[in-house]
Order: sequence, then C-alpha cells, then structure tokens
Amino acid sequence: MCVMSTSVLGDEQIRVMPATARPYVLGALASLSAAAAGIHFAVVFEHFKDYLLYGVFFLVLAWAQLIWPAVLLWRPSRLWLWLGLAGNAAVLTVYVLSRTVGLPFGPDLHHPEPVGALDVVSCVLQFALAAGCAALLWRPSLADRPVRRRGGVAAAAALLAVPVLAGRTCGCTGRPRRRPRRRSSPPGS
Repeated sequence: MCVMSTSVLGDEQIRVMPATARPYVLGALASLSAAAAGIHFAVVFEHFKDYLLYGVFFLVLAWAQLIWPAVLLWRPSRLWLWLGLAGNAAVLTVYVLSRTVGLPFGPDLHHPEPVGALDVVSCVLQFALAAGCAALLWRPSLADRPVRRRGGVAAAAALLAVPVLAGRTCGCTGRPRRRPRRRSSPPGS
C-alpha cells in the first residue's frame, strides 16, 4: 500500500512506503558482528602474550568484525553478506580445529586448546551471524516483509540488545582465561 501526500513546504509529493524488516534484520546482523568484535578485542592482549601471530589474527579479526557492520548498514549488498558468511564460517572452522586437533603452528603445535565461556559466546554470535547472512542470501525477500513501525527508543533498544547482552556475559564470566603453557621437559630435569 502506497500513500501519497502533499508537502507543506512546496509542490512536491512524498511517497510513504510501508515499513519493512530490512533495517531490523540488518541491525541485528550488525549487532551480532559488533558483539563478536567486542569479545575478540577483549582477548587480543592475551593472545599477543601467547604468540605474536595469534595476537595479530585476533586484532585483524576484531577490526574486521567492527568495520563489517558499519559497511553493511551504510551500503548493504549481496557481496557484503557473502563476505560476512564466509569470514565468520572461516573463523568458526579455525576455532573448531584449534579445539579438536590443535593448530599446525604456534607455541602449542597440534595441541587442542580448552573450551572457554567467552569462546562459546563468540561462536554462538558468529554462527547466528553466518546463518542470518545465509538466510538473506537464500531468500532476500525476508528483509522486505512488512512490519509495524516502532518508536525510536524501541529501535535503539533492539539494536543495542545483542552487544549489551554479550558484554554482560563477558563480565559475568570474569577476565579471559589464561591458557596453561606446555612444558617441553618435565620439571626438575
């Protein structure tokens, strides 16, 4: 349904289109990415202490997850959704490998890492983000579904919900865990 009205300031006609789910869906994806970025920023220094390459990876990952939602909200495109899907799927794959068989490089060569609470929260956020990108790529019409308009406060609360919940979860689990170092030789030798 399209409504036509006359502007009070001139002879222009303004088209008012029904509200769609697009800003809410894109805002939710952006919030998921920003929350995952916050977790990765929180553990950057820990990973730099363990191994330089781990720290660089987490720093680049955190910035990418912070820049991706800004571009998505500014200029949404299928390419950007593909990048979000592929990037988060790759990070999840690296995570699963690091927890099952260990990484083929670094100080703990082929030694599986323990699973932590922040790890799980980050994986859930990234999985939800990848699934959301896949859903929009598979059915772009999902974003065009009509919705009722909400007030500005409700929209802001919806956009802030995921990062705030992720931040609270991080705060509840305490500081990032410190991985124990493997010793190359038994003590006392």
